[in-house]
Amino acid sequence: MSRYKAAKYVFAAIAFLMVCSIPAILIHWAMASLNVDSMVDTIITVILFIAGIIGGFVSIRFIPNIKGRLGEARVNRILNRMANKYGGRLIYDVIVPGEDGKTSQIDHILVCTHGLFVVETKNYAGRIYGNGKQHDWTQVLAYGRVKNKLYNPLMQNYTHIRRLKELLPEWAKPIGAVVFVRGNVGYIDAEGVYSLRGLKRVINDAAETLSESRVTVLADAIQHYKDNPMTTSKEHVKSIKDAGKKLKSGICPRCGGELVLRISKNDGSKFWGCSNYPKCTFHTKDLEK
Repeated sequence: MSRYKAAKYVFAAIAFLMVCSIPAILIHWAMASLNVDSMVDTIITVILFIAGIIGGFVSIRFIPNIKGRLGEARVNRILNRMANKYGGRLIYDVIVPGEDGKTSQIDHILVCTHGLFVVETKNYAGRIYGNGKQHDWTQVLAYGRVKNKLYNPLMQNYTHIRRLKELLPEWAKPIGAVVFVRGNVGYIDAEGVYSLRGLKRVINDAAETLSESRVTVLADAIQHYKDNPMTTSKEHVKSIKDAGKKLKSGICPRCGGELVLRISKNDGSKFWGCSNYPKCTFHTKDLEK
């Protein structure tokens, strides 16, 4: 471990203990001013200190989930306002099946007179680098010392849209939107990626493409799939894991064909593509055989 990391962990531990001890210190001062028995004072102070540490560990364990939920809630509020403004309906956490047997869990679907918007919410910190063609984007943290790979959310949302279209009338034209709640979209070179403010702008600026009757038809159909899911959340997670197993086995997770090694005509890079191309356009660079 580097000296920098060691110092960072020591500092974090000291700060954590200081924060946890604040309630105990305050209660100790209050009891001292009331002349409470010293033994009782000590016992209560120790109990509060231990409770503070336990509470701190619990909060750290669940902070990422809490942040994710808060991010989705902020997007939810914006989309609800848009739904009310343009005579629509917001439906969230919809699991839709595809003809290939896989499923997609969609964060938010807004149906209004300005269009059918399929919204994927991201709450990543740091700088995000990527473009529309890259399979993986890069998250940069700690002033460049930490770099993480993340699957291109535009491709992820494209899959959501493709599966949703299979369930809707042909005239339905979903519009994809990937929203970064923290607004860190400055280093992303791709259309369809927005901050919270950008999300509001793109919906406001969209032309009216759906009549009130068509809004009702689409919203009712999507709500039906939400209320009568063909799969549960656990089954959705399982389908994702099964797709990963197929991928590692050299099987196309989309159509079941064989994945073969190909060379890009554009830059000469190698990738794995489905043998059923062009009928199936699945490809990846991260196949583990």
